[in-house]
Amino acid sequence: MPVGSESLSAASRYLASLDPGLVWSLALVAALAYAVHFARHLTLDPRAAYWTGVCALLGGLWGSHLLSLYVHGTNGAPLAWLRIWDGGSYYGGLVGGALAGMACLRLRKLSILAYADAIAPAVSLGYAIGRIGCFLNGDDYGALTRLPWAVVYPPGTEAYAAHLSRGWIAPAAATSLPIHPAQLYASLLGLAMFILLTNWRAREAGVRLCLFLCLYGAARFSMEWLRGDFRAVLGPLSLPQLFSLLFVAVGLGVWFATRRPPARNSAVEAIA
Repeated sequence: MPVGSESLSAASRYLASLDPGLVWSLALVAALAYAVHFARHLTLDPRAAYWTGVCALLGGLWGSHLLSLYVHGTNGAPLAWLRIWDGGSYYGGLVGGALAGMACLRLRKLSILAYADAIAPAVSLGYAIGRIGCFLNGDDYGALTRLPWAVVYPPGTEAYAAHLSRGWIAPAAATSLPIHPAQLYASLLGLAMFILLTNWRAREAGVRLCLFLCLYGAARFSMEWLRGDFRAVLGPLSLPQLFSLLFVAVGLGVWFATRRPPARNSAVEAIA
């Protein structure tokens, strides 16, 4: 559990009383419920939004787990690729969820862009809640800092283990060094995106999806520099930063494609 500085001590004590698994479960339920609600608000079929959301959640859990296995390996566990409850990478979850949701909508012959607009704010809400669970669990921790709102973690957490392995703290140290509460930064990002996407007045289908891809990609790219578990895989860039660039590119691509003249817009019509 995290321990806050004086500025965050009260909030940290309250958050420490929560169970990360419960928070993650709440994030999934809240995202699905809001997707159905917002689909109804957009005059879409709420039942279709529900089943698309269920497929996206299952695909997201699997995609998250598979990308984590790719990065960290299986550690010799039999049938490790089936253990979707182990969690993993958020970007893997987004990609896996998107593919599963698209498949569901195509089978039902429904507009992918229209329903993606209904789901995008819900994903942001789930992200905002889910990152609080990451904060409690001590994963996706931040880089070293001396800012007043820095937090420290006790033994048994990823941050503590990382600092110990690097020789930054002694084996008998009570806590890790002060670090950025990077998970809470991400949670605030999700909340801001949720408010923006919910209140955005979009005229064409796909606008909220484009905003989500571009905003999340750009923000996540920047926030990676504040992560204590940053690991470069291509030049100075980490794997999440590469995914971030891809998300921004896809978002911009869909944005411009939806504004092409109708006669040349067949590719967009295929998913709209």
